Amino acid sequence: MGGVGKTQLAAQFARRLEAVGDLDVRVWVTASSQDAIIAGYAEAARALGIAFAEVDSRSAAQRLMEWLAQTDRRWLVVLDNLDAPADAARWWPPDNRHGRTVVTTRRRDPILDTDRRTLVEVGLFTPGEAVAYLTHATGAATDQEAELRALATDLGYLPLAVAQAAAFIRDRGIDAATYRARFADRQQHLADLAPPHDALPDDHRAALDATWSLSVDAADSHPPRGLARPVLDLAALLDPNGIPDALFTTEAVTEYLTHFTGRDVIAEGSGTRYETCTAST
Repeated sequence: MGGVGKTQLAAQFARRLEAVGDLDVRVWVTASSQDAIIAGYAEAARALGIAFAEVDSRSAAQRLMEWLAQTDRRWLVVLDNLDAPADAARWWPPDNRHGRTVVTTRRRDPILDTDRRTLVEVGLFTPGEAVAYLTHATGAATDQEAELRALATDLGYLPLAVAQAAAFIRDRGIDAATYRARFADRQQHLADLAPPHDALPDDHRAALDATWSLSVDAADSHPPRGLARPVLDLAALLDPNGIPDALFTTEAVTEYLTHFTGRDVIAEGSGTRYETCTAST
């Protein structure tokens, strides 16, 4: 399911290979569609210098496949968030003793578990893992273990929800009991806005909704106050795998933020910081 940390595990695996000097080339592709896979391969081919810019994406992607099959350089290809195995059918990285392929997906199709592929189930935290993570991430004292255990239960042991809660607790300097009270209150509020529980596609949706809602409120309270939420609203409509920083300092975005907040919002340099002042009337 979503939120268990599949992408994070793939990233950790890549970092470990790099740390021990066992990786020369890393290709990370968002595999949400066949077009996305081809585009990612084409970009990698151009970065490696095996395809020129004028070569069309499909041809460039094919050159990468041929290179992966023949090279003696140690490579890793990550197909992240593969929605449909058929999208990768013609674009599965070739067999090469110098190469590795990791795929993250919510699917469990038989084709993903063959004699050359191993399907690894990624589940929730165990109660012990959740408490250990919360203790480490928040710096909680040992006498808070009971509350941390209760919080982990509230969060359904979902790694993403646990991580969000830990970040909030650390940022606000509160304890688990205080967070639990806020979490319960937010869940009650969101229950009035969300569909019935049995109509949700994911059993952990309610927990994530509450943790994200609290975290967004916290971000919105940091200087410059009131800008995190509208910036996140805008980002939610864009590519989740990467948005150019420069977009957030364009005139269109600053005008949108000025209109949303009722204050003048001015881009500061080429970054994503803003200065705000009361709009003149």
